[in-house]
Amino acid sequence: MRSDFPFFRANPDIVYLDSAATSQKPQCVIDSMVDFMTKRNSNVGRSLYPISSEASALVAEAREKAARFINAKPEEIIFTEGTTQALNMVAASVCGTDAKGNIVITRMEHSSNHAPWLEACRRNGIELRLADVDADGILRAEAVTELIDDETIAVSVTGMSNVTGQVTDIGAICSHARRMGALSVVDAAQLVVHNTVDVRTIGCDFLAFSGHKIYGPMGTGVLFASGDSIGRLKPLTVGGGSVERDYSPKTGIHGFEAGTRNIAAIVALGQTFDYLKSNRNAIKNIEDDLSGYLFEKLSVIDGIRMITKSPSQICSFTTGLLGCYDIGAMLGKFGICIRTGSCCAYSLMDALGVQGVCRASVGPYNTKEEIDIFTERLSWVLRRCGGFR
Repeated sequence: MRSDFPFFRANPDIVYLDSAATSQKPQCVIDSMVDFMTKRNSNVGRSLYPISSEASALVAEAREKAARFINAKPEEIIFTEGTTQALNMVAASVCGTDAKGNIVITRMEHSSNHAPWLEACRRNGIELRLADVDADGILRAEAVTELIDDETIAVSVTGMSNVTGQVTDIGAICSHARRMGALSVVDAAQLVVHNTVDVRTIGCDFLAFSGHKIYGPMGTGVLFASGDSIGRLKPLTVGGGSVERDYSPKTGIHGFEAGTRNIAAIVALGQTFDYLKSNRNAIKNIEDDLSGYLFEKLSVIDGIRMITKSPSQICSFTTGLLGCYDIGAMLGKFGICIRTGSCCAYSLMDALGVQGVCRASVGPYNTKEEIDIFTERLSWVLRRCGGFR
């Protein structure tokens, strides 16, 4: 599938192992953005001339594709700038000034699913509870559900850790939250690109993900708000397109999409869902193969502490004698791109007793030869600069 991604033709000497931060984009997605801006560039929902109507139809089509992607209804899909904006909207909405009780999150969370809840709880005097991970950094569903009581307002958890690659048992957590009368929120930024997601099976009230991690454009995202729960949402911004003539908020999803969105990118996001639908099985097979190979190759390198405990598309590690930033900088000199640092998961870093990690993450455009190059160069760096023989 590598030939689908023009980035690698432009950068033939780069080994890109940072897809968990952002994925590369297939040519069809790039073409979709260019085509819109070249032939159909106009605003949507405001005019009745033909190209504006066509643009509006393309956005509606993208919404339908997003809904099918996670087994939702189009009227449950809100376009956002990404996961961060979506989770901020949910946190600000459910932690209003009249809210009383507690919010449950976990130490596994990315800052985008920690900071919004922390800030909202601080402002409104709401208790924030953190479910702990075990000594290996693994989150058990029981650690979350035991913190939920009849005063819990919402439970918000990651579907897949951006550090360890662990897939969380979100179905069990959301089911328990519903029984206890609490809202359930899923950060699916990493989950949706590697796993089939069905919001009906999960049973969540809200679910958020970003376009740029699923081979789509940056600055796009999706917030699923179930028909039963969308009434709990309040818009982060208001303005053109989101209010009625008397300035009251529009009902339904359009009340949350104020102003002019990045329409070309939303249309291209629709093309992204088509690409994923056509290639889902191929992507899974390639990534499963590469994940096992990457885990195996890293596990036998002297001096490495594996943070990821089983094969995953996301594989993190630390070393005893060389800092993660040093490793990242030196590998970068060889054209090898990995993520280094806290990965925006400060609470998890504290739980693991580390300042940061090195994280390699694969996509369907990677090869075993690239993993060989990465691990050989990593071994060289550790021998040369880390004191390993």
